[in-house]
Amino acid sequence: PTPAGCTEGAPSTYNPLVAAALLLPNNGPFPLNGPYCNVRAVLDARDSNSASTKQAGFDGSINYRFDIDDNKFDLGFSGSYLLYVKSSFVANAPLIDLVNTINYPVSFRGRGNAGWSNGSYRVNLFGNVVGSYTNNLPITVAGVTRPISRVPAWVTFDLALSYSGAKTGIFKGLRASLNIQNLFDRDPPIVLTTNGGNNGFAFDN
Repeated sequence: PTPAGCTEGAPSTYNPLVAAALLLPNNGPFPLNGPYCNVRAVLDARDSNSASTKQAGFDGSINYRFDIDDNKFDLGFSGSYLLYVKSSFVANAPLIDLVNTINYPVSFRGRGNAGWSNGSYRVNLFGNVVGSYTNNLPITVAGVTRPISRVPAWVTFDLALSYSGAKTGIFKGLRASLNIQNLFDRDPPIVLTTNGGNNGFAFDN
């Protein structure tokens, strides 16, 4: 409410909230004789960093190498597992665990490899896993709302071939390689949503 005795051009007589709003950074310059005695509400639309996120999980890797005659082999795996991704969008709001939901990180990601080399030749096969998650943004089609669904995990493979060339002569030091990502052309799972006006799209969370 406007205090009794509010006088335009005299900020000390304004409602204290109005007077404080006039002094906020990047809000001015405001004329001091504006119609501030008639203000009924102040909307503060500045960007603010009031959200918070807490995340916990594990990252790990393991590698093993061995030889059989002139053949060299190596096996390995690296991955991450999130225990939770808790977020609040305004100050002092309760934290909500959003891991494994659409538009947020999945709990599990991993990449394994198996390699063989012999002299100038080398072959590496990689396997990639993106864990499953929940699509809790269903769409409505013809008055029917699609239920919340579980998006399956996405598994792909990559292949790397290389030849290091001759040890002597004109081709000494030459290395040729061929890399194929998503070797079997696996499409990511289809996610039904109305985000951006799209009714269905491929989504790598």
